[in-house]
Amino acid sequence: MRVVPVRLGPDGTLVCARDHGAPGEPLADVLRDAGDAEVVFEVRNVPGEPDFDAPACAVAHALVDALRGREGVTVASEDWFSIEVARDAGLRTAFVPPEGVAIDAALAYVTEARHAGCLVPEPGGPRWVAP
Repeated sequence: MRVVPVRLGPDGTLVCARDHGAPGEPLADVLRDAGDAEVVFEVRNVPGEPDFDAPACAVAHALVDALRGREGVTVASEDWFSIEVARDAGLRTAFVPPEGVAIDAALAYVTEARHAGCLVPEPGGPRWVAP
């Protein structure tokens, strides 16, 4: 499973970059290179960062448009507004529990909100946990 962070670049296009303001690879290139592989796109809509925009969720809406009709993709985020945009558009979704949130609490939200699972950050890479 490949996890790719997504945010809006300075020109308003979707780029794959973890940090705000960092140069990123265009989403179109990542989609092309992924082929049929399973990819998790992590919407980086983090409170306190300059591009945080919940509940408007511009990144989530743009990502939904870019992923329409594509198989083998999951949209994940710490921001539940963003993953609910993707879920409501029919995409597979996952919650990324913020630091300090117990996995049991995260899974309770995932179950109630009808997401596919949690993408739990760990030092060796994220771990998928299904409800």
